[in-house]
Amino acid sequence: MISALACRDQRETRKDHQGKHRHARQRYRAGNTAWLIPLVIAFAVSGCSVSDGAVSDGAAPGQGPVQWFNPKTRFVVTQGLEDTVFISPALEAAARQFLGSSRPDRSAAGPTGPDGTPAAQTPGRLLIQPDALSPGSDTPYRLEHSRARSVGLRVDQPLRGNFSATARVMLGRGTTVYTLPEGLGVLDEPTTIRFDTDFVQAEAGLAWNRQISRRVATETEVALGLQETRTKTHVTSALLDVRNTSRHTFPYVALRGGFDLLQGSRDKRAKVHLGAEARLFPGKGLTLRQTLSLLY
Repeated sequence: MISALACRDQRETRKDHQGKHRHARQRYRAGNTAWLIPLVIAFAVSGCSVSDGAVSDGAAPGQGPVQWFNPKTRFVVTQGLEDTVFISPALEAAARQFLGSSRPDRSAAGPTGPDGTPAAQTPGRLLIQPDALSPGSDTPYRLEHSRARSVGLRVDQPLRGNFSATARVMLGRGTTVYTLPEGLGVLDEPTTIRFDTDFVQAEAGLAWNRQISRRVATETEVALGLQETRTKTHVTSALLDVRNTSRHTFPYVALRGGFDLLQGSRDKRAKVHLGAEARLFPGKGLTLRQTLSLLY
């Protein structure tokens, strides 16, 4: 009887030891594998981040994740009609130079202008009217030549969808020539006015692109910009030979639209842009022009 009880106690003791060893092994395994959980999470997060950033240059705009701060810089050459916002300020500067700021002497003898002022001392604004070449002017005029060429850099930073942030700096030169067959102001001799400009433009904006086909895309852009212009004005007629150089600064809002003709491989594509542009100059008016640009 005593021997049977002793054997049963030994079996129970062995079972207790086996249970303790089994629980210890389970705790050991759990302790050894617990560190894998944060590692798996870290790999998962890292994998998501890599996939978000691993976007090939050939991916279509708006498709897939965005790689932040991956700007693309292009060299730009542009040709088009010259902006005419500088004309009125340039003519105003030429008029001030022509007769200066001295007051006319109405007692002087000789022919008089429309306001009774001697023609020889007529204020410059009557001979060189700042608004003579504006759309609502009463002075007949004809645009003989208008051309502007510029070169610069454009930077595009892709955003979500088909959008991208843009910035550009352009240096350019333009020439515009007008003829006035019936003269300018109180003088009725045929007159020619020539403007030669050098300008710098800096702007930042937002563009939207859409791929139409493998070789054609559309682009719409709105931008805020600043233009610094140096204008050489030359007014010539039988009685006038006025030369003036003036500088002016014009802030503006630009709206552009057009088509891109794509050339080359996906990773190094040049494009020809055929577009139209409207610029609003606060307090100066609105200008419209067509442009042809090469970006590469």
